[in-house]
Amino acid sequence: MGKIKFTSLDVAQYFDKRHDHVLRDIRSLEVSDSFRVPNFGESSYLNQQGKQQPMYHLTKDGFIFLVMGFTGEKAAQIKEAYIAAFNQMEAELTRHTRKDLTILLVATHAETERLETQYKGLQEKCQRMCERITRETIGMVSKVYKLCHEGFSEQEIADITHYQKDIIQLALSLKAS
Repeated sequence: MGKIKFTSLDVAQYFDKRHDHVLRDIRSLEVSDSFRVPNFGESSYLNQQGKQQPMYHLTKDGFIFLVMGFTGEKAAQIKEAYIAAFNQMEAELTRHTRKDLTILLVATHAETERLETQYKGLQEKCQRMCERITRETIGMVSKVYKLCHEGFSEQEIADITHYQKDIIQLALSLKAS
């Protein structure tokens, strides 16, 4: 999609100004080259006498920048319309920003609750596992110790319980301490 373009001749006609005054106004604008070059393109046209005359092609941004320095009813209308459009855009951005922030906060809260629930579940699972391991360990140590007390050797205890010898030795050392 092409950009909206104006010529300095369009500006002069719309604002009932002499074209040479519009050219003077454009040339006297205090803008950087990085703004001037893309927004005020030097050009020329043939006047009614067939003579080549200077003119400028202006982008929308160049037009607005130039017109902001003009006075009069038409310039005031353009400035008011520009301000109204800016305010509408600002209100829309603010509305979207608040909406997006609210969505983000709700999503963050929901994710935090989900993670907290998941963490509590893992804590409970870990606690249950520790309790089970403790019960099993106590049961194992008691069983090994009982068999040992009844006079069975480590090998016989291993054959009966199917525990490995190092586990039996550990169980006996835990019961002894």
